[in-house]
Amino acid sequence: MDGTGTKDGRHPVVQACDRAGALLAELGDPVLWSAADADVTAVIQAAETVVRRAQALQATAVAEAQRRDLAARVGATGPTAWLSGLLTAKPHHAKRVCRLAELLAGGVEPTRHALATGTIDADQADVIATAVRALPDQVGDELRAKAEGYLLEQAELHHAGILAGLAAHLLDVVAPRPGRDQARRAARARGAAGRHSAQHLLGDPQPPGPASSARRAGP
Repeated sequence: MDGTGTKDGRHPVVQACDRAGALLAELGDPVLWSAADADVTAVIQAAETVVRRAQALQATAVAEAQRRDLAARVGATGPTAWLSGLLTAKPHHAKRVCRLAELLAGGVEPTRHALATGTIDADQADVIATAVRALPDQVGDELRAKAEGYLLEQAELHHAGILAGLAAHLLDVVAPRPGRDQARRAARARGAAGRHSAQHLLGDPQPPGPASSARRAGP
């Protein structure tokens, strides 16, 4: 959708949001007692997808507001305070929204797209974008893209908590440093499968485990 206005002066994205809101409003107070189990499950999943897409759109708008420094225009102390007042939301929530907006505006288009399509949630997007942006410059664009793709694949299997452990290990493989010792141990606790996948992705030789040692030893 382009950035041009319309005949009534409102941006097309604003109109799209209005239409989406009107569609949800038509549901009124939905009654699901007569719905089949599969339909109840479908509603839960569909509602989550709507939430994720809305979060991506909101993050894009907040990033634009930050670019324009709208907070300063109204005398707010910063983006978080401005957003908290705008949404009548707790500062903690506003801070998380601002953080997500900043992360997704930082050259992680595949992650932003995944949130916009509802493939991942906001917490997963935060983990992935944080990890990708933490990669050192010498890693290069190709390996950076592979790392982001790997974490997006893992996000289809794991929630943000487990994903954070895998991301910590990935960072330790790419750019090890003493401060990551604890993160590395936490990542190892998440399971060998994800750990070995990260090593394979980054060209790190997979360390032999008990099973492979037993195979070499023979019967």
